[in-house]
Amino acid sequence: MSLVLQRINFNKSPIALLASALSLFLMAGDCEASKIEVQLLGYAEVPANAPVKMSYIAVPIEDDNNKFEAIEDLEIFSGRPAGDHRFLGRVEMARALQQTLGSNEFTFKIPNQMIIETKKNHIAHSDLQKALNLEIQKQCLGCEVKIRDLRLPELKDATEDMLSWSIDASQTKLLGSFLVPIKVRFASGEKSYFISGTMDAFKPGFVTRRAIPAGERLSESDLELKRVNVTYLKGSLLQADELKGQILAKYIVSGQPLLSGDIKREPAASRGQLMKVIAGDEALEISSQAIAEEPGYVGDFIKLKNTETQKLISGKIIDKGLVRLQ
Repeated sequence: MSLVLQRINFNKSPIALLASALSLFLMAGDCEASKIEVQLLGYAEVPANAPVKMSYIAVPIEDDNNKFEAIEDLEIFSGRPAGDHRFLGRVEMARALQQTLGSNEFTFKIPNQMIIETKKNHIAHSDLQKALNLEIQKQCLGCEVKIRDLRLPELKDATEDMLSWSIDASQTKLLGSFLVPIKVRFASGEKSYFISGTMDAFKPGFVTRRAIPAGERLSESDLELKRVNVTYLKGSLLQADELKGQILAKYIVSGQPLLSGDIKREPAASRGQLMKVIAGDEALEISSQAIAEEPGYVGDFIKLKNTETQKLISGKIIDKGLVRLQ
């Protein structure tokens, strides 16, 4: 069963309130497809003396546009000491969500009963995943990240209460299996532990629609933009302007991502060549001519000399004999 979050009159009698909540569960099947479905956990462990955030007690079922990120840090309940067990029924949980969220973009699946256990020196998986994601963006800019088999150190036997924690992955390769140091600060000082897991990274990239032999020139119909797992790829994904009209350097099977080493780059400009130079956008495009001061391939930035003013300019080669000013 699920709950569409709407305005509920909590001044009603408990029986009427339960009836209202159940009617909302039944309405969930009529929700628009654009709503994000969120599953509330039957059991959740949360850090002691810290507010209970949405990400501690819920996970999105399908969220291609990452809308859940907008609510994952919302504080649903206030913090409680270690060892506390909180038992929540559907109606009580619905009330907490309504008072905190008040949004109709999400559909919540609420179990009959939820248990929230507060634990000493607990590091929430969702907080750690967010910290790791920030680190991976430094190594794989624009990557979408999926973390598997995340393992945290056991801190429950520590005699002191944890004050804070931080990770430093600057010297660690995160893609694939990883082992990252985590520094935990106590009143007596700082201690180092390790976290481990497996991290997969994805990016949009062009793959082939068919098997293509080496030496054949690529056409637009040969390419398809898809979500590509780049975790273990050797080489960078090629962009559309780097693939247009290029010749394959080796045989490529159908569905294979196209990487920097897969094409045989042909010179698109030579020193002294007269080049067409364009500037502006589709609404207003201006063209002129310039002499290439250096050779280059499609995608390269080169220097040119304006034929009228004799001034040096620079631009990106977007096709043979064609440069766009930057």
